[in-house]
Amino acid sequence: MFIRSIRSVVFVSSATLTLALVACAHQSDPQPTTASASGGALTNESGVNSLAKARCEREAQCHNLAGGDDKDRRDCVHDVRDAQSKVVGPDVCQSGIDKANLDKCVALLQDQLCEGKLGTIESFPECHADRLCAK
Repeated sequence: MFIRSIRSVVFVSSATLTLALVACAHQSDPQPTTASASGGALTNESGVNSLAKARCEREAQCHNLAGGDDKDRRDCVHDVRDAQSKVVGPDVCQSGIDKANLDKCVALLQDQLCEGKLGTIESFPECHADRLCAK
């Protein structure tokens, strides 16, 4: 009987501790973005990084980077990231970036034809802040 009581106390204590940990983890600071109607939001930084990566990969595939080496690609990503941070950064998209719309924009960037200089990211209506910002 004594052992059964100890097991019950251990079980209840473990369950209580587990619930407390789950509750504390759930109360931690929320993500800086909220869910949107189209399936979710990303942080502005994540969205900007996706845009920069997609743009610079396509620039490299189209042989539009000066030397075509890793340094040129890093420079491209840095420049595009800086520009896009002003277009869809936290000051503009206060609820983050809509993931579904970002995916559409990235797909368009990846499918751009390599005829001459690639157009700007903003040349696609799907890539405008009013579509990329999470609601």
